[in-house]
Amino acid sequence: MTPDSEKIIAAAQAAMEPWAYGREFIRITPGHEPESRAHMSGAQERVVTWATGTSASGIDLCAQWIERVFAAAGIWYVTVNAQQIYDWYCPLTDLAQLKVGMVVAVPSHPHSMSGRALGHVGLYVGDATIMDCLGGRVRTAPLEAWLAVYGVMSEPRWGWLFSVDLSVCE
Repeated sequence: MTPDSEKIIAAAQAAMEPWAYGREFIRITPGHEPESRAHMSGAQERVVTWATGTSASGIDLCAQWIERVFAAAGIWYVTVNAQQIYDWYCPLTDLAQLKVGMVVAVPSHPHSMSGRALGHVGLYVGDATIMDCLGGRVRTAPLEAWLAVYGVMSEPRWGWLFSVDLSVCE
């Protein structure tokens, strides 16, 4: 576990009870586990590889970092913000449907002014782990901790960016 992961978990545990803002934390339960890295397609593998090698975009530029990861992986590039990603491309809420390379987003969160207005987005990289860009740094965190921290005001959702299923792309 990285120091960033430990900080995220500590913040979630210290600041919130199992119910916060009227929302119950999302937990990974048997039969509803997100996808592991074991059976990634070529496109999923490229996105994960580029996510680990793409530097931060800057403060409050989480969606831009996601765009840069996908562009570097040779998939596409379109400018959107986290709230638009949530509204347009994230219809899913069952963790069993969460696949490597999907974006995970919230339309709003209470941790910053820009987060309240534009939400936050991360990239699911498999094995119950998510990466995001926050405060000018790229972070890796346990999925449950990320969902607990950012899912307090609205339901986190996930889906394929631009509706392109990477699991069937080489």
